Amino acid sequence: MDGVNNKEDVNAPLIGGPYMTNSGMVLYSSFVINYTTLPNATGAYFAHFKNDASGYLCRVWASSNSPTSYRIGIGNNSGSISATAPQVQNLSPKVNYTVVTRLVLSNGISTVWVNPTSESSSSATAADSTNSLGIVTNLVNISAYAFREDAAEQGILTVSNLVVGLSFAAVTGLAGLRQTSPPQGRRQMPCPAQSPKFFAPLLHRGQRRRA
Repeated sequence: MDGVNNKEDVNAPLIGGPYMTNSGMVLYSSFVINYTTLPNATGAYFAHFKNDASGYLCRVWASSNSPTSYRIGIGNNSGSISATAPQVQNLSPKVNYTVVTRLVLSNGISTVWVNPTSESSSSATAADSTNSLGIVTNLVNISAYAFREDAAEQGILTVSNLVVGLSFAAVTGLAGLRQTSPPQGRRQMPCPAQSPKFFAPLLHRGQRRRA
């Protein structure tokens, strides 16, 4: 993903979607990142869950905190890094890191881990765009997972091994806090018996957008 020279997006429809805000379900994602050109201090989000229009939740941000390191952050749906929750871990360029996210559909609250060993590992949870009840103000039903390129703030990185599923264990193979089964009648791809997961090849949509 080259945010310095390109401004395009891709998204992958989720099998069995859309996943509704009243379903009681929790969505997880896992992927490996490797930055070759660091983001700048302003940063940008580069990954998120989305509906079938322009509703984006669980936005994964990256920004530099020194000339030689960067940090990952998480936002519920804010388009500003100042509202995100940073994962307090300095990351180095040209090193692989596993990023795991969780989106609670009922309230839109998002969490991110970097190289976790279990769901109880150190994480960051977003608090932006919530009302007095702690619910994100513009919840949307989720139908896809997306990556975006957005100008020089983002830097250049590779992303690999994307998995989206219904439990932490499903997307990482590691211990989780909960395991949730998909609603009756929902279709999913065959997978190891430990817990459900689903994913689809990225489909290039040729989109150009701002949010």
